[in-house]
Formats: sequence, C-alpha cells, structure tokens
Amino acid sequence: MRYVPHTRQIIDEDSGNVIGIYPAAFKLRPEDKGALSVNWIEFYGSLDDESIALAADGFRKNLQKKKLAQSALFALGNVGEAKRRGKLIRKPIRILHEPEGENDGHATIRQLDDNDQSFLDALANEVFLDRRAVAKLKLPKA
Repeated sequence: MRYVPHTRQIIDEDSGNVIGIYPAAFKLRPEDKGALSVNWIEFYGSLDDESIALAADGFRKNLQKKKLAQSALFALGNVGEAKRRGKLIRKPIRILHEPEGENDGHATIRQLDDNDQSFLDALANEVFLDRRAVAKLKLPKA
C-alpha cells in the first residue's frame, strides 16, 4: 500500500469524494533513492481491516511527527498486476521487503521507470485501485 496525500488525490468537484489518484503519487523523489516506498499489508496478517490499520501504523511510526493527515489515504495495490505492467514496458520491477526504522512492514518497488507516463498511469488507474481513507482507519493510539 502507498500513502497518498490530499494533493495527489483526484476529487470530484460536486460531491467532494475521491475518484482517483494522480499518477504523480508514484513519481520518485530524490529522497526515495531510486525505490518507491510502500508497505506490505500481508506482513501484518491477512488482507483485512486490522492488517491494513497495522500497516498504516507502521508507516506512521517512521514519520518524524508520528501523525497522518486525516485527508490522506492509503492506496492498496496488486503486486501481480504491478509486475505484469512492468514487464509490458520491458522494465521488470522488483518488490522487496525492506524493514526500515520502526516500520517492519516497509517494502520498496525497485527498477521503477517513473519516466514512462503510461506506467505511472497504470499504477494509478489499474494497480492501486482500492483506497482507504486515513480518517476511517482504526489506527492504534500513537
């Protein structure tokens, strides 16, 4: 799963509901050191609400302020679909479990070609389809 701040969400003007994620949510930043940071939900158990909340808490533990914006969300991706998309553009991505700091469920997507706009579009529109609002997660107390 990938943390998506409010600025990277596509919001319906009429309803105010999130209707998508901007592909820029998957663009690498210099501090990413060539790998997209994600969390491995199944590290915490099955793909259920409790495991999603624990994975979100793992992400939160590595933040300096230990606080998640209530307007943010977590996008849940399908690993098989991400790898398939990578192969289609001849960039076989690697997804690795790489615990970081207090986040034991941290993982990275490596060999990501974020210069290929169609790949970023696929991540946003075909891979990371399930979205969970931070405000609705039952996170453990910080």
